[in-house]
Amino acid sequence: MIKIRMINKRLYTFLLIPLLFSCGVNKESGPRLEVTIIQPKIDPTTAQALQLKGQKFVYESKTIGGDTDSYKWEVDNQVIGTSLLTDSVSYDTEGVKKARFSVTNSAFDAYAEIEVLIVKYMAFFDDLTLSDNSFWVGDATNGSASTFTTGNVVLPNTSPKIDGDNSDDFYNFGYSNITDSSSNDFHKYGVYLKVPASSVSNFGLARMKQDKPTMNLIFDTELYPISISIANSPDAIAAADSILKSGDTYILEVRGINSANEQTEELASLTLITGVTDTISAVTKWTKLELNTLGRVKGLNFTINSTKKDPDTGALDLEAKFCLDNLLLVESEQKFNPN
Repeated sequence: MIKIRMINKRLYTFLLIPLLFSCGVNKESGPRLEVTIIQPKIDPTTAQALQLKGQKFVYESKTIGGDTDSYKWEVDNQVIGTSLLTDSVSYDTEGVKKARFSVTNSAFDAYAEIEVLIVKYMAFFDDLTLSDNSFWVGDATNGSASTFTTGNVVLPNTSPKIDGDNSDDFYNFGYSNITDSSSNDFHKYGVYLKVPASSVSNFGLARMKQDKPTMNLIFDTELYPISISIANSPDAIAAADSILKSGDTYILEVRGINSANEQTEELASLTLITGVTDTISAVTKWTKLELNTLGRVKGLNFTINSTKKDPDTGALDLEAKFCLDNLLLVESEQKFNPN
């Protein structure tokens, strides 16, 4: 969570604005004072900063109207810097850090505070190289299997198959940064967002077979899933618009896979698209799906369940696709206590 607090020294009042990056005051009340945290990057779906264990990064802030000799960065109540930009830091244990930047001037005291989540395993895709407005769904064109790694998480990929009438697109996982709906590849490899991100950021692509809309992600070791960010695929939205009727649903279900290779009874689900009268209602932003009820598992199963499917075979009437980001997995629940 991000907290911004400002205290007027003369009026003894304060302003608390959660989930914002900066704040200001009326100039008539005294010298203007604004505080903004620039780094580490904040995940908008969790309002937290996410960092890999052992990864070097800096804390950086920006202020307007603050006295330079009052700058102070603290992490878990320990001072680590007295300027806008700290030295590089890294953390070797998982958990949650409380970081605060404070500043004052003649009229106000202010601070901005964030939580920094330190994890060893995080599929966040920004550590993968992509040019702007592009995607990756495999290096081959023969439907061959491979893997790729993001944030110490290994994901499977089946490349597209180019073979005349037998051609097919990728399966399992890929990645992209396409958010512009005018892009030629948007419908197949973009993400459906009502308000696209202002900066380029990678995200994951997931695709399953329509006749068997389920797939597994197996970890190298048993882990505790914490959460994942989910968004719709433009392809699924386009298909649902013509196929789903009032009351129909298109749902992502996530289950754990235990040490006996069995799916857990517990599941986490998100209704991505719902049919309503003459149209559809859909998730139009990155949405956090909590996974911590799944417990310690060796993998995750992803399944698309829809009312529009063959009652005998279970095959869907539309593509089984979604987009993902920031899959958080931890080694020990005791070291991690999310809000």
